[in-house]
This record gives sequence, C-alpha cells and structure tokens, in this order.
Amino acid sequence: AYGELSYSQNKTGFDVSPLSTPGTIIGPYGIRGYGTGVNVPELTLAASHPDNPFGIPARFRYTFGEFGAQRRLNEVDMSRFVTVIKGSNWGWDFDAGYVHAESTLDQNYTVLSVEGVLNAFNRPGSATFGYRFNRPGSNTQAQRDSLLVHATSSAKTKLDVVDVKGSRELFSMAGGAAALAVGTEWRRTFVNTPSLSGTGDGSVFASFNGGYSQDEKVWATYGEILLPVAKTVELSAAVRYDQYDKFDSTTPKLAVKWTPLQQLALRASYAEGFRAPNAAESSAGHLAAFGSAGAFDPVRCPGGSGPLPGAIAADCTGANVAGAGSGNPNLKAETSQSYNFGFIVEPFKNFSAGADFWKIKKKDAIQTISTQEAFFGPTVVRSDNNLVGANGQIIPNSGSALVVFAPYVNKGESEVSGVDVDIAYRWTTQAAGAFKAEAHWTRTKAWKLIDGGVTIDYAGTHGNCDVSNCIGTPKDKVVTTLSWDYKQFGAAALFNWRSSMANYADTSGGECLFHDANGNDAPSGCKIPSFWTLDLSGRWDLNKNLRIYGSIANVTDKVAPLDPTTYGAINYNPMDVSGALGRYYRIGLKYTFK
Repeated sequence: AYGELSYSQNKTGFDVSPLSTPGTIIGPYGIRGYGTGVNVPELTLAASHPDNPFGIPARFRYTFGEFGAQRRLNEVDMSRFVTVIKGSNWGWDFDAGYVHAESTLDQNYTVLSVEGVLNAFNRPGSATFGYRFNRPGSNTQAQRDSLLVHATSSAKTKLDVVDVKGSRELFSMAGGAAALAVGTEWRRTFVNTPSLSGTGDGSVFASFNGGYSQDEKVWATYGEILLPVAKTVELSAAVRYDQYDKFDSTTPKLAVKWTPLQQLALRASYAEGFRAPNAAESSAGHLAAFGSAGAFDPVRCPGGSGPLPGAIAADCTGANVAGAGSGNPNLKAETSQSYNFGFIVEPFKNFSAGADFWKIKKKDAIQTISTQEAFFGPTVVRSDNNLVGANGQIIPNSGSALVVFAPYVNKGESEVSGVDVDIAYRWTTQAAGAFKAEAHWTRTKAWKLIDGGVTIDYAGTHGNCDVSNCIGTPKDKVVTTLSWDYKQFGAAALFNWRSSMANYADTSGGECLFHDANGNDAPSGCKIPSFWTLDLSGRWDLNKNLRIYGSIANVTDKVAPLDPTTYGAINYNPMDVSGALGRYYRIGLKYTFK
C-alpha cells in the first residue's frame, strides 16, 4: 500500500493592451455582456463635454493610455491525494485505489465601470463629468478612481475516483496462457466556473463567458481477455460499460497480433468509442467566445460577393465580429468507430521501425454551428449604423454585426485518417555511456466533416475553426529525441516540427482568412509557415538522494510565425507557444528520502 499527497500554488500576473471604451452599449450596459438586441446605441460624448468640439453628442471611443497596461491576476491552487493497495492472492493480481483532486482559479482583472464611463463622458449632472481625454493630467484622482473597478471570479473543480481492477491467468493455449482482466470504476466530477463579476449584467466592460456548473456521477465496468491461440497469433477482446446521469454506453474492442517472423509483427484492431457532453457544452447558461474569421454577413455582404453601399470589406470576412458559443442541455453523446492496422520490424539488434495506419469515424459530433450558419440565425446583435436603400429609406436591422450566437449541436459525421511512423535506435559504449535516438512522425491524410451530404476537408488548412478556434490542422508533425545517460549524468535534445498550413478555412480554398490593410493576402501569401523548436535538458545526480536538473526550451529563440486568425492568442498560433515565450530556462533540485 502507498499514498501520495501534493499541493501547488501558481500566481500569475500579466499585462495586456490598455483599457478602452468599446463603441457600442446596449441600454445602460455593455455589449461585452453579449446580451441580445437590435438598434444598439453607440457610446456618445455629451454635447457639453469640454473635449467635444461639435456642440452635439458625438460617437466616442477612447483608450486610457494614462492608466498603463491592463493588469490581470490569476491564482491557481491545486491539491491531490492518492491511496493505492496492490497485491496478489487467490490467483489474482489486484490493484485498488482512491483519488481526490481539487483546484481553484481566482481571477482579478482591472476593468472599466460602465456607470463610471457614462458619468465621466455622458452625464453633465454627475460629479465626475468632464473627464479630459485631451489633457488627462488635469483630471482629479476622484475622476480616475470612478472609472476603474476590479472584476473577480473564483472557479472550483473537484474529482473523486474509486477504481478496482484485477487480472489472472485462465488456462494454457498453444501460444501461452490465456489471461483475463476485469475492473470497475466510480467517478464524481464537480465544476463551478462563474464568469467575472459584473459581466453578467454588463456593468463592466469585460467579456462575459456565461458561468456554468455541473455535479456528475459516472459508474463503469470493463473486462478484457487475451488468447494466444498459437505461438505466432494473439487475439484480444475487451468491452466497457459506462453509465452517466443521462447517458449509458457499451463499447467493444477487438485486436489481433501476428508474428510471422521473429523480426516482424503485424497488428490490427477495431474499437468503438463514446463521449458524453461536458459541463461547458451542456450547460444552458454557458457562453464561450470564439473567432468569426472567414464568414460573411448576409445582410451587408449578400452571398459574400461584395459589400453593399455603406458597408465595408470586413462585413464580407467577419473580421470585426465576436462569436459566442452557447451550451445546449439537449445534446446527445458522441459515438465513434476506429480502425488501426500496423507493423513493427526489427531487422537488426537495437533498431526498430513501425507504422500504424488509422481511421476514426465519429457520429453526432458535438460542436457549435458554423460561424456562417450563425450569421443566418435570429440572434445576431447589430449596431445602429443601418444601411440606406436605393430609395433613400433606412433598411431596418442592417447595422454592422457585433455578436453572432452559435449553440452547440450534434452535427453530422467526421472522419479523420492518417499514419504514425516510429523509428528507434539504441547503442551503448563502455567509455561514453548509453545513447537512444527516436523519431515519431504523424501524417494526417484527411480531416473531413460530413453534414447534409456535403463533405469538407480541413487537412493542411487553418480549419476546422468551429471546433479548434482556428488552431489549424497541419498535415505533418515530427518529434525527434536524442538522449544520453552515463553514470550520474544525463542529457536529452528534443526537436519539434510542424508543417505549414494554408490560411484558408478548408481545402476548397476561397477567401484567405486574413488580409493586410491594402487587401493583400497575409501573412506569407495566405500561408502560415512551418515552425520548429529545439529543447535541451540535463541532470546531475550528486548522490543517491540529490539531483540537480535543468532545461532550456526553444534554445535558438525562434519567433512564432505571424498568425492573426487564431482566436485566443495574440498574433501567434497556440501550437507555436514556445515561439511566443522565447528562450526559457528552468533549473531545480530534487531530494528523495531513502
């Protein structure tokens, strides 16, 4: 029997662009609350404001450079307890354990108060009216304090798992002993993630993500049997049953391994899968922001062919529109089928190579409707800059789109296929120690979405934007490692590479997802260039108890390629986060009680 107990605390402070007033407000509160509505008024500067030269209310936007960068603080506390008992008796090898883990995320953002902004710029009768943006140094401390508030939230998750499993030999067969493994698991998950305070009612200028909570219990049981029917043939079969609060599923797996030669093994498998909707996807009140690049506004840019008079080019690309994915309590679970065929060959000692060809088919895939579909929906929030028709009459509800709502749905089928290739070589020298070189290559042949008889392929492009927030689907990824161990020393080098991606929504091409201000495709001619990094690590065991270790990530300090399309990162792709951080050092000590 043994146990583990761990606790960690991580405090992070980071600065983003200075606070600014968005141009649009809904009633008394902000569009940042993602409320629905039409004929949305603009934030205006009162006619009597000392910095208003027009003598009438004027539309107004302002960046508070005098406050400096916007400060955001995050504090994460995590704890985990594990206890396990393992043993052998009555012909069984058994393993039983219990895990409890929980975490909290406390956020504190400095934001603008909507009431404070309205008082300072719109309401001549307020005590703080007349905030000078042309001469910010002349403003009083009371005026400055009235604009800033702290938006906070405290999210919490808990996990409890009880797991019991056992295995034993059954009887002898031509290739060895048949074996059986069985197990059962009970799991409870709790999550509560409120949005930042003030964003629910729009009283602050900050994004509202619609908090959600869930307390779910899951029970599962499973079994697997191994049958070595001949010296060169091994069969296995498994089945698992899962029961959720609203769903249940039985998923099987079949596999075969054939070793016709000592240096060659062939393997194949078929399996089915099941995934219940998570809390964010199934909570009715949840809203999650996402990008809208590549979609056109059917009102201001019919058919995507070009903007109407009074509209702009951005109306044909969705560049200035926020997207909000919303939870759906009526979702069904996803189901899948996967196929795998591969081989591993060892032509000579210490060298091995293998390849696995795989295909995964998924039904009732859980994702938001496409951004383009959302543009045709009834809940597009628009500004009040309505277009004027040929007859000189204002076209109602034709203002610039501000927010489109895209609920989670069970949408069609998806099919992903490709190949994994692994190569490894090991060698040992008496003078210099042991070396190991490994390379892993994944080739994604296709990433298809089939919906309503239409097939869209995303492999090698910036899509699927409605699933991955435009992270993209590079066709090739390569990871290679070279490691060395000699007595009390060790070192390793890790090389990561991903292939370039076409900056289109899918393989059909169409409009480039991003343009320069002059209309040229960008970046790099509608392509996200390939990217690689090199990491180094090492250790030195001073004695049996004490180890010094360290690493250098992104040794060459490579900069991530420009990628302004991806939502959630600022001009870089999250796959290339090492290139956003730059060269990064880490050193530590580890002491083991023996």
